[in-house]
Amino acid sequence: MKEICILVGYSLNLAPIRNRLIPIVNKAIEKKYKVIIITSGSRKLDIESDLISYEFCFEYQHLPLNFLKRGIYEIYNSYLIIKKAYSYNSDYLIITLPYMFNLLFCKRLKAPQKQILDIRDLTWEYLENNNVIQKTVKLFFRRIFKSKIRNFEAISCSNMTEFSYVKKILKNNYQKVILYSNGISQNHFNDLRNLKESFNKKIIISYIGNIGVAQNLSTFVSVADKFPELIFKIVGDGKEIFKIKDLAKNKKNIVFCGELEWNQILEIYSQSNILYAQLAGNFSGAMPSKLYEYLSTGKYIIYGGDGEAKKTLHKFNNNSVIKSNDVKELYFKIAEVIKNNYYKSISRTNQDKIYKLYLREKGVKNLFEVIS
Repeated sequence: MKEICILVGYSLNLAPIRNRLIPIVNKAIEKKYKVIIITSGSRKLDIESDLISYEFCFEYQHLPLNFLKRGIYEIYNSYLIIKKAYSYNSDYLIITLPYMFNLLFCKRLKAPQKQILDIRDLTWEYLENNNVIQKTVKLFFRRIFKSKIRNFEAISCSNMTEFSYVKKILKNNYQKVILYSNGISQNHFNDLRNLKESFNKKIIISYIGNIGVAQNLSTFVSVADKFPELIFKIVGDGKEIFKIKDLAKNKKNIVFCGELEWNQILEIYSQSNILYAQLAGNFSGAMPSKLYEYLSTGKYIIYGGDGEAKKTLHKFNNNSVIKSNDVKELYFKIAEVIKNNYYKSISRTNQDKIYKLYLREKGVKNLFEVIS
């Protein structure tokens, strides 16, 4: 029986990690591969199979906010998990990013072993150029990536920005680049497509996802004052949660729901009339996987941002893309959506496109063409 070792790094507590990993593991089990997942913490995937085993290398902790302390913490953890992964001598080793320090310790494997890099985020590209330390780290990891990328038999990317980035580096050897697009699982898509509508006395606009620096939910909180007749719901957790709660402490129309299980999230989606998301400008290469969930509901979306997400949303209808971190523009867009009753429509076209193009179970086939 062949064996696949998957090096994750970040804890499986994090939904984006689980969502990308589950289709890979399910497909491996379907093909009768033994799967070893190397990660942190103690959480397992919601998959019952004798073919899966776990290696938990260190306890899950919230990463330090300080940039340098976080870097030291991740370097040490990357060393531990890479060392453990290579000790297995599996037929296939999948090393995942965004745990970017994994690149420091990866090496070329000898045939017949195959090593695959799965990119969910090019995190070093999000570092700020006006910060000397972050700019230096960015340039360092660009060089590391260019040198280490040749250690892999294949590189899978989660969106077209990453795909183009890798192809440009590999030049004539770009055939090894695979598009395994972020998206949504079949089960979650079915749940969202078949939502039962709730009828509320007040219009509800919701943000559902990570609460971090990239999302800068202070924009969302600030605009709530201008719409006392609306309810603003924030679902999720993250390192900026206390800052955002402090900004919102005197605003009675903002509701913090915390981290919720899937059935509870479905209830929030059912109640919501408008769905909101945002990414700051230096994260323009990312495509938030949460947007695939939003689009699967068919409901109206307001997105603040540029780059990959903007390009993707332009393929769909029933949404507006505005500048990120712009309270004034967000105010005018919410007012426009309500005045014209845009929020009352459900886009079946969007749902059909998600089903056709962005189901994870379909995308993972590209990855297994290399593996098999």
